[in-house]
Amino acid sequence: MEDPHIKNNNYNEQQVYSWVGGDPVCAKTFRSKLERSQSLAFIPGGVHEILLMDPAKPSDILMYLNTRKSSIKMDLEYGAPIVPVFIFHLDGSYDWWFPRENKFLVGLSRKIGFVPLLFTGRFGIPFFIPKPKQLHLVCGRAIDVPLMPSTKTSQEELQASVDKYHALFCEEMLNLYDRHKEEAGYAHRKLLVV
Repeated sequence: MEDPHIKNNNYNEQQVYSWVGGDPVCAKTFRSKLERSQSLAFIPGGVHEILLMDPAKPSDILMYLNTRKSSIKMDLEYGAPIVPVFIFHLDGSYDWWFPRENKFLVGLSRKIGFVPLLFTGRFGIPFFIPKPKQLHLVCGRAIDVPLMPSTKTSQEELQASVDKYHALFCEEMLNLYDRHKEEAGYAHRKLLVV
């Protein structure tokens, strides 16, 4: 059964991301890669994270992780380690605008699985290449997880482990950010896990 938190039903969006080598963000894709012991990377925030961004608070960096546990569950089912990664300066690659006060668009965004926002990149051209930025990617320590196949593990035991490793992941994301924020020029900015 696919998890609605990592499901993307938008055909056009899937086509665009497939042009740059992306795969659909769905349980089927994740399981297929994990079964072949392939690594995968994804951005878990999605629509919720975009809708929470506040242009009046540019120093806040939001990570919508508190309810994003499906990937942790799959990591446990396959015994795949979790590697926290953070990219500094990615947030300045585009300027964006979304009518936050428009309840219809907010509801539509949640229904269709993406936010129809206007973003501009280099030279202020809408939907163009990003602004030139020196990105700073940092990787945290790998979090090894036990192999807990769902067919051989009780739901209570699996859920307790999901909660435990999700908390470790969130903690490591915050620690990773704090360890590298000064060297990346982000000492004045705050990372919030929501």
